[in-house]
Amino acid sequence: MPGVLQLEAMAQLAGKAIGYTVRQQRGDWPFPILSMIRDVKFRRFVKPGQEVILEADFVALRDESAIMKVRSRVDGKIMAQAEEVFVFNAVPLEDNADSARLEAVEGAELARLWPGFDPKVWTS
Repeated sequence: MPGVLQLEAMAQLAGKAIGYTVRQQRGDWPFPILSMIRDVKFRRFVKPGQEVILEADFVALRDESAIMKVRSRVDGKIMAQAEEVFVFNAVPLEDNADSARLEAVEGAELARLWPGFDPKVWTS
């Protein structure tokens, strides 16, 4: 798996973590945009067929930005790691129907990506 795809996959996971966390803490909807990647290290080659586990941890969460430490692992060994910086403008949706649709879509996606996630925990 090329390193650039690992970076993108880690960014997608980090963006979902930001969205979920901001939704839980503040009730509004952020749309995280990856703005910078720092300290990127590709440690090992990921071979076809290997299962890649992605990790994302918060370094900082501010009103309009977040910094995430991300890693990819195979068999417990780090394959790639980086620090990803996101910016966002978290705003409440004024139309309740729009909010309900967005909650349903995001909840279904999180449930697909995160075994055991219950989308009902964040519906308004």
